[in-house]
Parts: sequence; structure tokens; C-alpha cells
Amino acid sequence: MVKKKVTKKRDDIPGQIFVGCLFLGLAIGTLAGSIWIGALFGLGVGFISKGIFESIKK
Repeated sequence: MVKKKVTKKRDDIPGQIFVGCLFLGLAIGTLAGSIWIGALFGLGVGFISKGIFESIKK
């Protein structure tokens, strides 16, 4: 059996940052009692951090 070395592409990182921020926002919203506010907060922070990372990457 041939094992392939798994390497993370740098193009995948902004998407992972976005999804991570979304899940953190959902978790904070769940703890605070308002899932929708947490989701919107996570989306906002995710888009901003994704944009910052993509601009630094170039």
C-alpha cells in the first residue's frame, strides 16, 4: 500500500478560518441564548478575517 503525504494547500486556509469563526459564533450564540445573533456574528468575523488573510497572503 502506497501512502501519500497529505499537505495543506495555502488556498484552503481562508476557508477553514471562515468556517472556524462561524462555528465559534454559533457556540457563543448558543451559550448566550441566541443562536441567530451568534451565527451572524460568526459570519461577520469570518468574512473579515478571511479577507484579511487573503490580502496578507498575496
